[in-house]
Amino acid sequence: EKEKKKRELEEKKRELDEKKEEVAELEKALEEKERELGEKKAELEERGRELEEKNKMVEEKKEEVGELEGALEEKERELEEKEGLLEESKRRGEEKEKELDE
Repeated sequence: EKEKKKRELEEKKRELDEKKEEVAELEKALEEKERELGEKKAELEERGRELEEKNKMVEEKKEEVGELEGALEEKERELEEKEGLLEESKRRGEEKEKELDE
């Protein structure tokens, strides 16, 4: 009877040791996953910062383009005014020529 209990106790101890090993392996695997997740998180945060910086640059470029478009429109208006004045001057010159011819 004593021998039987001793064997059972040894069996339980062996099972407990196996479970402890399994727990240690699982803890190690968990630590590895946590490390990997930490690295991924750091990579994603860096990527997020890069994207924010690129978005900021895009917004600045859009503003520059808007300003350039506004300046271009102003120059086009000035050109149209000058063309109008030139046409008016040309028309007057032709009228004066006609008057002189008559």
